[in-house]
Amino acid sequence: SVIEPLLPETDMVVLLAINPGWGGQRFIPATFERMRQVREMAAASGRDILVCVDGGVTRDNAAQVAAAGADLIVTGSAVFDGRNAEANARFMLEAIKTARGSEL
Repeated sequence: SVIEPLLPETDMVVLLAINPGWGGQRFIPATFERMRQVREMAAASGRDILVCVDGGVTRDNAAQVAAAGADLIVTGSAVFDGRNAEANARFMLEAIKTARGSEL
């Protein structure tokens, strides 16, 4: 993989889970496989590398993304969709905490 030679200098890998360009796109399911690959490479390197997923994370899939191993999740449209941003953020946090089985 392209990132493998960079792992000794890497603290975090950000995976874009949408096509670049604009917000509100659907999550690309192949991101789960990319997360698994990054986790394997990080483990093989002996480094504790954070995995961040950016894009396409919604109320419907936040728990699944967290359970798949995302350390950080970037979300915009799912929180700031014209409704109550605070309620949306709380929902996302609770879904992620439940998926991880722990506090954030």
